[in-house]
Formats: sequence, C-alpha cells, structure tokens
Amino acid sequence: MFGCRGRACDVLELTEANWASKLAEQPYFIMFYAPWCGHCKTLAPKLKNAAKKAKGLGFGIAAVDVEPNQSIQQMFPDIKGFPSLKYVNHPKGKKSIDYNGAREGDDVLQWTKDTFVRTGGALQAPIEAKAFSELYTFFGRAALDDLPVLFAVGSDKEPPKWLASLHGDLKEKPKDAPKESPEAETKRLLGEAKKATKLAEVREGIVGVLETLASAEKAKAGKRKALYSTTYASDADTAAAFNASGAAKGGAYVFALAVDRKNLGNSLVLPYSGNPVEADRRGKLVDAEGVAAFARDASAKVASFKSEFGDAAVALPDIPKPRSVLAAEERAAARKKRATAVHAIASKSDLDANCYALPAAKTCVLGVGASEADLSELAAKYSKEGYSFATVAGDAPVAAALLGDVAAPALVVVKGGKRPRAARSALSGGAGLLDSIAGGGASFAKFSEGLPAWPAAAEPEAEEPAEEEEGDGDEYDL
Repeated sequence: MFGCRGRACDVLELTEANWASKLAEQPYFIMFYAPWCGHCKTLAPKLKNAAKKAKGLGFGIAAVDVEPNQSIQQMFPDIKGFPSLKYVNHPKGKKSIDYNGAREGDDVLQWTKDTFVRTGGALQAPIEAKAFSELYTFFGRAALDDLPVLFAVGSDKEPPKWLASLHGDLKEKPKDAPKESPEAETKRLLGEAKKATKLAEVREGIVGVLETLASAEKAKAGKRKALYSTTYASDADTAAAFNASGAAKGGAYVFALAVDRKNLGNSLVLPYSGNPVEADRRGKLVDAEGVAAFARDASAKVASFKSEFGDAAVALPDIPKPRSVLAAEERAAARKKRATAVHAIASKSDLDANCYALPAAKTCVLGVGASEADLSELAAKYSKEGYSFATVAGDAPVAAALLGDVAAPALVVVKGGKRPRAARSALSGGAGLLDSIAGGGASFAKFSEGLPAWPAAAEPEAEEPAEEEEGDGDEYDL
C-alpha cells in the first residue's frame, strides 16, 4: 500500500504482532484499510507526507491492513468501511477519536497535533541531524536564544527517538499551580449533573467533557520553556572532533555545551560520565534517568561550568565557520578598518574631505604634529563614538590656527557649523579630552576668523606660445 519496498516506512504498518508495543510507546493517527480499497490507495501517499513531518513530535502516523489483523479490527466494531481514520492512544483502543476531516496530508497532521495536545500530549520539537559544517551556525543560534546545547553523536544516520523524548522532558520546572482549578465550579456542576441524570448516554457525554477539561489543564501545565537547544550528528568529522566514535545502534555519546555568546571558541563541553549511552530493542534509552539527571544538573550550572565541573568540562573543539560567517566577518573587519583609519591631511581637499565636510554624525579629531601611529590607539577606541581621526603636520599652513595656545603634538577636536570652535589638549591627554567631551565637560573655544583655511596652491603661470619663424617650409607644406 505504501510502496516502501523493504525500506523503513514513515507510515508504520501495525499488525497484531507489534500493535501493543507500538501503542504503548506513543499515540498514532491510524488508517484502517483493505488492499483493494481505491480511496485508501489515494490517501496513502498523502499520509506518507504527513508522517515525514510528524517525526519527533511525540505521535506517529500508522496504518492497519484489517484483513490479516482481525483481532485489531474487533477492538473497533464501528469500522464499517474503508478507509476508517482514528486517533488511538491506548493499546486496547480505549478513547479512540474518529477523524472526519479533509483527506489531505496537512489537514490530517494539523488535526492530529491538536488532538495530541488536547488529550494531554506535549508537542516535542523534532530533532534534526546536523553535519559538522552546520554546527557553528546551530551553536551560535542557541547562544542567541540564551540556551545551552544538548548534543548527541551516534552512528545512525537519523536521530534516535529517545533524544526527542529526552528533549521534550527537559523543561523548566512548572510554576506553582493555583490552589484551586479555574474550572473547579464547572467540574462541580458537571459532577452533580452526572449524578442526577438517568440516561447512560448523557452520563457518558458528561464523562467525556470532564476528561477533556482534565486533558486541557494538563496540556496547559505542560507548556514550559525547554532547558536546551538539542541536536544530533553522525558524520565522521564530528565523531572525530568530539572523540565520539563507536556508539552502538540506537545509542550515542551525550554532551552538554555551555555556549559562549560572544566567542564560540570559549564554549565548554561536558560529556556524560556514562558515555556512550545505549538503547533497548524498542529504541528507548536504557539509562534514561541518569542522562536526564545529568542534563538537568548541567543546565542548572551552565553559568559556572568550569568551577562546578573542573577538568571534566573541556574546550569546544574547533568548529569550522561557514562561508557566510567568514564573509560577514570580512565585511565587518573592512568596516572597522575604514572606521578606525587615520587619514593624513596634506592639502585643502584633504582637510575638507576628512574634517570640515564630514557628515553631521561625525566629529573631526586632528592630531597636529602627530603621526598615524600616535592616533591609532585612540582611533580604535573612540571611532565607534562617532569620531573621525586625521593627522596634520606641525608646519602645515593651518597648524598654528588649529593649535591655538597648545603646543604640538596636540589633539584638536573641531566642530564646524555657524560657530566654528575647537577643544584642545596635549596629545598625551587625548583620551581624557575625548572622555570629557562625551561627558559634556569639555571646553570649546571659537575660532576668531572661522575655520582655519588651507591656502589654495598658486596656479602655475601659463607659458606664452613661441613665435614661429618664417621659412621655406618643408616638403609637406601645401
């Protein structure tokens, strides 16, 4: 029906042999079908698509061929035609819910999600496998979300099911529940109605409403923030980098990572002492309690990994940066280089471009009689405050007017506009002057004759053309 041809199907084929064990693990949206059913064949590929999207959410999509599995059909005597679609969360079929919506994959998936939550389930975030080249981005995003990382490295291509379950269980502690349920009065009235009614059908309906209330309250209580950002890897480069080779099928090496938001290279890795962990035949984690306790403890101490865990917490291996990050870093470095550049002023056009004609957001800082090296440290520290740095030679035509009564080498902060003015200090006190300006305590003195003008260079005199001597000409004359 699902054309898997011997490969593992995203839609689980349930039989009398595996029905009880699979339903004990998680609930399923189930299509009950017969091989000859045309509508079933039409729906099958749509369910396969829904099943792929449902991986790791906490429920599954399954199908039952009722002809060879009569005992399963007998649990559901209301099945009269095919396909019959139900949400089942109990091995004995108790409290199954019929699906009567559109027969489209996305509709089935959304309805199943809603039903799963409505009946007390907590949707789990699907765990995606990452290649070694993708880890830098994943760890960086976790840091931006202010979350540590729970990282598993195994030999299976797909993440083990227990990892999604573990991630779903690792949530913040629930807030103190109110002393009384907000639906307490509703429950009381329904309880009285249940006792008062003489009709079994009404009593069953009231029981259903009470169960829905209980499930809704349970689901609301389950909406808590995850303690970790969780991922999985199985490639050889990751296994080598984390010294995590040789995990058994279904198992993995488990790590908790304290990710440094400012510098990924400062992040720390704490391996689980019981590595590698193993899974049983049903795919469940053997040491689930131990791993969960380890993860909760690491999460609580993530801000002090080194002091809490000592040498057990090791440096994060070198993770390659993706090309997009490298390109962004190059652009940032180029911007910083431009912003912290110290320009050399040697002409009127230089003075205008790098001081007098700066954008309004920039303030001109001149090192008069100073070198580029003298200003480079100040430029690196203060350029982000909106200052633009340049040097002017001590014997430049504008040097004396810029210096005022301060001797070179000096730092001169120039402000133009309607009242051109400058604040000055010896070069050694440059940092103090800039800090004082930022704090509003600096003293500016007006230029008495406006901004010092760099004299225009004398234009070279034009040579008069030489007079031509009259002669016989040459052979090319006409």
